[in-house]
Amino acid sequence: MSTVAGNRSWMHFRSGANTKDSSENETIDFWLAKLAKKRALKDTANKDLFRHTFDSLAGIYGLLTANDKFLADQQSASAINLVAKKGGTGKKNKVWIIGAHYDTVESSPGANDNASGLSVMIEVMRQVSGHKWFDEIWFVAFDMEEAGLLGSKAFVQHLAIEDRERIVGMINLDMLGGITETPNSQSIPPGFEEAFPGIVDAVKEDENRGDFSVVVANDAAFNMITSLNEQMYEIAPDLKSAMIVLSKEGEQINELRRSDHASFWDMGLPALHIGDGADTRNSFYHSERDVPANVSTEHLGKIARVLVGFLMKNAGPIPDGGG
Repeated sequence: MSTVAGNRSWMHFRSGANTKDSSENETIDFWLAKLAKKRALKDTANKDLFRHTFDSLAGIYGLLTANDKFLADQQSASAINLVAKKGGTGKKNKVWIIGAHYDTVESSPGANDNASGLSVMIEVMRQVSGHKWFDEIWFVAFDMEEAGLLGSKAFVQHLAIEDRERIVGMINLDMLGGITETPNSQSIPPGFEEAFPGIVDAVKEDENRGDFSVVVANDAAFNMITSLNEQMYEIAPDLKSAMIVLSKEGEQINELRRSDHASFWDMGLPALHIGDGADTRNSFYHSERDVPANVSTEHLGKIARVLVGFLMKNAGPIPDGGG
């Protein structure tokens, strides 16, 4: 681990390890293909279809819905954050949040941005539904992320004080599957060589391949990212990932504040983001070429398994017959 100006970073990877495929990949393949549709502000039919799908899945999995409406701007109809809750059994339930945005830019079907995050979230939702939990687990599909994180900003502002105080961690899933082993596919953003020298050296040694996830947390989420890293070693040791903990709320590096986790950081809440580097790597970013064929579902399956392992470790699953 290297530490520069209060920022901590390291590269997770176990050379020679090979995580086997599992049943998650087929489910994620299905949802990736189904959800890769334009859902910009004007695409009301596709947005309504996803909202119906999400609410239906919540019902099938026995989750309670509590959708959060907000006004995106003075001209538009209300936007909607979709919320599905797996209730805990503790007297003072802690809350874990898994989030992913469901809107797209106008020009793109958004397979990677962000059907990839939605597909992983739905798979985790499916697996979580089969257990009882001591803590609560909320699944949130944010609207209007592409318009400036409007959905997540509204969500945290609308939280009751008692609910905000119960949140122990948020995990944001945005652009997960742009993984390539092509040399020189990964560019280094300005300032990263000084801020994260160990990670940059590792990327250069690997011929600048964009073959890794980027996991970034605020100070408050240090224990979360450490636990997630432990689950990676146990469940998917070959899930190569750049792990970054920013001092305070990451104000000094805006490049790492570009998705919905930043809205939680700004409220002082522990949150981490899992992504793939976005336009520092993906030539199809925000374009019509953001289609399922350019997304690594094998990588998505590994992330889903790690997230389920993380919740099993931290959210208090109750053995069958308990609770």
